[in-house]
Amino acid sequence: MTTTTAFRESLRYVGLALLVVALFLVFAVIAVAVRPLMLVALFLAVVVGLALYRFSPKFREWFETAGEERISYKGLHLATDVAVHPHHSWARIKGKKAVVGVDELVESTLGPIESVELPAVGSRVEQGERLFSLRRGDRYVEVQAPLSGTILATNDKLLESPGLVNRDPFSRGWAVRIEADRVDEEGKSLLSGKKAHGWFRQEIDRLLMVVSSHEAMAPALPDGGMLVDDVYREIDDSGWQKLTEKFFGMKATA
Repeated sequence: MTTTTAFRESLRYVGLALLVVALFLVFAVIAVAVRPLMLVALFLAVVVGLALYRFSPKFREWFETAGEERISYKGLHLATDVAVHPHHSWARIKGKKAVVGVDELVESTLGPIESVELPAVGSRVEQGERLFSLRRGDRYVEVQAPLSGTILATNDKLLESPGLVNRDPFSRGWAVRIEADRVDEEGKSLLSGKKAHGWFRQEIDRLLMVVSSHEAMAPALPDGGMLVDDVYREIDDSGWQKLTEKFFGMKATA
């Protein structure tokens, strides 16, 4: 565990301790005015909350990201309320319905997106298959479906304003709405919470290594290891093909 991680963990537990103390003080004041049964109920709520934090990973992930809409790392961001596919599509799941888009690593790599190709409403897609594509010039990224299901709707605003994917990838830049039919099964292969955050940071570091190892791109890396916002311009066709294979799961073309 790094010093920074240990420090954050210490702060988190100190915060929890202060929260418990504050709640007990509030309960003490309330106890004067309410019946003992209410006080017992409130006390039990605190105990249950602490137990959930200790023994439930999902509750702990929710608690630690509560109030945070996104995490940031080396100039890129990831929303905290989405599940991410290993090839950088995301799904915001509610029941059996999911809104799908791409994360910032995709749009940062491609740069200003010039056109978007969306699937037909009513068509079916399997997890890992091509769902939609983003294009700039003669290069493109094929985005894989994070879940299997039927296409309920597409964001047709992207046809006229594809730059929404660059400006707001986790909200107005969504691409497809899916009626998913194997959420419980396929959701296990998606990343969320702490796992997604750690994976996203690793992917950015991995991309920076690929970028810095490419001689033509080294001058484009700004100080501090921040990811350039336009990898597209700095890499040749061979390098682009390798990059899209490694990060977005695209198959090599002849």
